[in-house]
Amino acid sequence: MVFTNSLVALTLALAAATVQAQSTPASAAALTAACATLSTLPACDVAASCLAQATTTGACNPDSLLASLCADPAGATASQCTPKPSGTPVANLLTAKDATGVVASICMEMPDMKDCQGPDACPAADPATGVAKCKTWTQAARLCLDMPNMKQCGPVTAFCTSSNKLGPYCGAMAAGATNTSSTTASAAAPSGTSAPGASGKSGAMSVAANSGLVAAAGAVLVYALV
Repeated sequence: MVFTNSLVALTLALAAATVQAQSTPASAAALTAACATLSTLPACDVAASCLAQATTTGACNPDSLLASLCADPAGATASQCTPKPSGTPVANLLTAKDATGVVASICMEMPDMKDCQGPDACPAADPATGVAKCKTWTQAARLCLDMPNMKQCGPVTAFCTSSNKLGPYCGAMAAGATNTSSTTASAAAPSGTSAPGASGKSGAMSVAANSGLVAAAGAVLVYALV
């Protein structure tokens, strides 16, 4: 009986995970559309880096990134945020306003840091929104990579811990990744897959495989209950 209960639990978990995987392409498409005009926001910034590294797991899950974008006041008005996405936001990813605050605070304290001056420095925040027109999350991460012990870097450190040190925010990007500066989320791959074209499965084949997996899980469940 204990074995049967364990098998039932495993089967149901497998089926649930498969259904979630099937829902991801819609989130990836919505994220792509929203980030076409909101590319500097943290969720879109991370999405671009994830695309470059051909990963859609953990902090790179499109469901989570779309939820983060829509939870950010700077992105909440995007049409893709209605209805509200059901995903769970990426852990410890700051909003654009909070990331702007981290950058401003560090640069007020350490104005001579290389990322606080020159053409790559973020401009002052927009008085109306409190958000600087730059990739504030990338900028905050750069500053914290240079000075990780600064008190303002707590949120970046927390993100790096929970995201398995996702690059470039926490260090080097994954081997073989391209530069994210010219990359957008326009080709975000479905969750659990590599970059578009890296797999031999088409979208239809993936759906078929998932459907077969659910069917097989159901068969196991029926067998276990007999």
